[in-house]
Amino acid sequence: MSVLAGDLREKLVKRFAARRETGEVTSAPSPSAASPDIDQFCRFDAFPAYRQIVSSLQSSQPALAPGQGEGDFASYDYLGLASDPRVREAAKQAVDQYGSSVSASRLVAGERPLLRELEAALAEIYAVDDALVFVSRYAGNETTIGHLFGPRDLVVHDQFCHLSVLEGVRLAGATRRAFPHNDLPALEKLLAGARGDYERVLIVADGLSPVAGDICDLPGLVALKQRYRTFLMVDDAHALGVLGEGGRGSREHWALAGDDVDFWSGSLGHALAGAGGYIAGSRALIDLLKYSAPGFVYSVGLAPAMAAAAREALRILGSEPARPALLRQNARQFLAGVHAQGFATGACAGQAVVPLILGDSGTVLAFAEHLAGQGIQALPLVSPAVDECQARLVFCIHHGHGAESLERALAALASARQRVGVKP
Repeated sequence: MSVLAGDLREKLVKRFAARRETGEVTSAPSPSAASPDIDQFCRFDAFPAYRQIVSSLQSSQPALAPGQGEGDFASYDYLGLASDPRVREAAKQAVDQYGSSVSASRLVAGERPLLRELEAALAEIYAVDDALVFVSRYAGNETTIGHLFGPRDLVVHDQFCHLSVLEGVRLAGATRRAFPHNDLPALEKLLAGARGDYERVLIVADGLSPVAGDICDLPGLVALKQRYRTFLMVDDAHALGVLGEGGRGSREHWALAGDDVDFWSGSLGHALAGAGGYIAGSRALIDLLKYSAPGFVYSVGLAPAMAAAAREALRILGSEPARPALLRQNARQFLAGVHAQGFATGACAGQAVVPLILGDSGTVLAFAEHLAGQGIQALPLVSPAVDECQARLVFCIHHGHGAESLERALAALASARQRVGVKP
């Protein structure tokens, strides 16, 4: 406010003071219905967000096609199960038995045995009491954080966390602080200075980062959680099906007890070939969410086909440990190939996500467009999603990416580098 003119600053201060005293939201007078300016407040094409979208679409953007099999490096079907005949058949049978929708909140008339079977399987993966599935990962994260935390609480999260985490904090009215990606000393410094100012504190991090392709130091996070008496949420959306000898995610990778983490969060729409999200944890946590979280209580239950697809994907994951092993082998091969071409990949662990840090948004978009023209689809991450100097093109490696498809992608990258160039 120090940059505002004195009279305007004084008016704003008085307005905020009045709001505190009365508890009412004050605002500038609205235009009357007869005002010629009223059109801007009742037209979607006058929304500033719409104008920004139009401007973005008119600028130079890569023409990305839908997923193209072996040329698809942009989707999260890490285990190649979305088109597996067994998964498709399970989804079809669920529709035949239960219909296309459960058609009600699960607390009213939408409960189905299939949903509880899926939740029990997820709880077993994480060695915890129970789990709860939501219609989306976004809804699961947002409603869990928004419901269980409040204005007297603090949420500290890795800078690359999913937007659903940030929106959950906003819904909760809690204080939010970000710490640099995977920087535990910075996180501890933050906790040491702020823990005493709040009632509940939640730490949030990704098991496997979809932005950096590296693995969080989960034992270190557990130690900080215990030292500073906080809650810990690990978003395993990109780790389940990838990390661990059997692809069972972060808990298996680090050989931790299930209750070392308070909230195991994840997606049914990545390696598990369905759609939806989940939260796994203690009986008390799941009961709290099941019977009082608005995003669950007031939502129609997960569609039977999606639950059946995810349940079958979990069964296949348990019976075919070679599948995640081949995925990781493909990722390491691709990572070695991009390193041989001189691309920077940061701390990428070579598990499933391989980022090429190209240094500015224009270069990233030019690379994506060139690759799309050769049938290769990758994910451009540009400012403001990441800092401009950290703009990157992300490749998601799949179980089905054979040596030929990996070599084709590497050849397309070499061609793009020659044509576009890379910022030194």
